[in-house]
Amino acid sequence: MIALVAIALLVLLYVISLLAIYTKRLHDRNKSAWWLLPFVVIPWALQAFVEASGPNILATGMFYGPLGPVRGTVYLIATILGLWAFIELYFFRGTRGENRFGPDPLG
Repeated sequence: MIALVAIALLVLLYVISLLAIYTKRLHDRNKSAWWLLPFVVIPWALQAFVEASGPNILATGMFYGPLGPVRGTVYLIATILGLWAFIELYFFRGTRGENRFGPDPLG
């Protein structure tokens, strides 16, 4: 039980720090923290739906069962949003010069 509580606390600290880093990066790109919704929250929620709605997609195929087409579409949307977030947060340069969140950290 103690190990589970410790792991839960570590996961919580990880998620909080990840959201803080993403927020800082979004501010560097002159975007508000509301962009965490399409970049983090919505893909996590869609992935939770896919996981809860039936067997593993990769093991049985994306369109297996009565919810198959819906699960496949939701999985595709979550993947596209995650890829967009990855490219936006990790590959694009921040805003040149000062923006509404402060000066350029690179000077």
